[in-house]
Amino acid sequence: MCSRDARTKQLRQLLEKVQNMSQSIEVLDRRTQRDLQYVEKMENQMKGLESKFKQVEESHKQHLARQFKAIKAKMDELRPLIPVLEEYKADAKLVLQFKEEVQNLTSVLNELQEEIGAYDYDELQSRVS
Repeated sequence: MCSRDARTKQLRQLLEKVQNMSQSIEVLDRRTQRDLQYVEKMENQMKGLESKFKQVEESHKQHLARQFKAIKAKMDELRPLIPVLEEYKADAKLVLQFKEEVQNLTSVLNELQEEIGAYDYDELQSRVS
């Protein structure tokens, strides 16, 4: 009888949705961590570039030409960072959406649990039996 109860079905569906969202959040978290490490690496390289720019400003024309070529090469290396940063921003927005949905589902689950009582589904079914 409990297995046909609409609230029980709703609770199971919500639990499945929370599990799926948790898995998606974990995947996004791993991807975000990977991207963050890449961004940090690129940030360090950019700081190195800033240092090189200062050296270029202080040096003479020959040195300026050599450094300019090196900096241009480094900038070409950094160009792939732009789409990664865009993807990172999109992932961060998606993670925020998932967090909001999880919070909403948690409150719905809490309300359902209050309505059902302190017993979980298996306990209710055994008590009915």
